[in-house]
Amino acid sequence: MWQHILVPLDGTTGAEQALPLAAHIARATGASLTLLRIQPTLSESTYLLDGGLMLAKIKEYERERAEAKEYLKHIITTDNLDGVGIRTKLLEGQPVDTLLQFAQEQQADLIVMCRHEHNGLKRWVSNHTARHLARQSTIPILALHEDGPMTSPHEQSIPPHPFSVMVALDGSKRAETALLAAAKLSATLSAPFQGILHLVRIIQPQIAYSENAEAQFSKLKRQTIVHAKDYLDEVEWCIQHGDLARYHLQITSSLAEETDIARTLMRDVEMGERLGDIRLSAGYDTIALATHGRNSLKRLLLGSVTERLLDRTSMPVLIVHPGEHAALPDIAEQTIAELEATTS
Repeated sequence: MWQHILVPLDGTTGAEQALPLAAHIARATGASLTLLRIQPTLSESTYLLDGGLMLAKIKEYERERAEAKEYLKHIITTDNLDGVGIRTKLLEGQPVDTLLQFAQEQQADLIVMCRHEHNGLKRWVSNHTARHLARQSTIPILALHEDGPMTSPHEQSIPPHPFSVMVALDGSKRAETALLAAAKLSATLSAPFQGILHLVRIIQPQIAYSENAEAQFSKLKRQTIVHAKDYLDEVEWCIQHGDLARYHLQITSSLAEETDIARTLMRDVEMGERLGDIRLSAGYDTIALATHGRNSLKRLLLGSVTERLLDRTSMPVLIVHPGEHAALPDIAEQTIAELEATTS
């Protein structure tokens, strides 16, 4: 389970809404909790101003720093943090870079934050910040939304229930790296009930551009669906019999053919999946996915599913970057090898 949880704060009540859930996870797993406040560095251009204006800027900066210290002293006295090993830290620097460097140095293994609409330069725990963290962080991020579920000011409002996490898979090893964090989150927040992982594989439809190609595309589509279903069966088998079996999760899965992946994921996590007029599920508590960490050019051309989710859904998003610490074994190859061994 997790050992060190980091919560970034910016002095707003919006950012503080991450505290009850972070404390709940910390208490359930025995993890320590660090509350981080970052004060943007005083601009070098300040020292180029005339004497009086420069001194005024420096005094304002020092006043804000003193207020940030008092804020952290006050925030740890809230009832939600009782019984949690907690410390606070005030740093100076560029918010995203400073946060990531501190998280790595302190070996944090989960960042819990509450994103909100950016309103003023001092509110930096925003959707904009969440997008930058999603691109760069090698540490899993649980990004809540101030208008979404699990952001009540009281931890007692988080009733125990089977906590369901929908995991987006695309058949790649990179996407599978979200499974471990998703399993841990579901098991932690479900106790004493059994957690739920729902695996969703979305296939983008193929288009036949001529009558002659229609039969070929139809065959290709059938093959793609069969392979996707086989893949989901393999992943489910591996979760139930591999290292993730210790979390004792209920595993379900579904397959969808859609063009807009982000929109489909948002619809399913918020309202549940449907087959025509038949409702197959009632939605899920969180969506988990691995970001592909695309560079700026590819992000511009192809778009980012992760960033669209952060911008457009109020549901919690669990983001895992497929770095060296998050890598999992090749699930499909491992499963096939084990199946062959049991049937030989």
